[in-house]
Amino acid sequence: MALGIFARAEALGLAKLGEPSSLDGLPCGNVHLEHGVELYAGVLDNADDNHVVRHVVAKILSTYNPKVGAVLVHPDGRFLLDRRVETSGYAQRFVVVAAPL
Repeated sequence: MALGIFARAEALGLAKLGEPSSLDGLPCGNVHLEHGVELYAGVLDNADDNHVVRHVVAKILSTYNPKVGAVLVHPDGRFLLDRRVETSGYAQRFVVVAAPL
């Protein structure tokens, strides 16, 4: 499958930063986990909208079709994809939470 220049760049970045993982029991290439990522948790247009929460965020290539609710098995542990943070079209970032065994 021929990949465009940006898809190749995402794949090369994950090849260097990520570790081999699986998504719902199927191999999903290298996944990068970022610990302590600060995300805004407040509701916009509210006086209390400036709360920041630290999360663990996983970056997965879009070719593996990651979805909220999928189970990610990574060398750092077993995680559940909780919420999509962003997508570039080539890779997606999800907030992950520890999944029970």
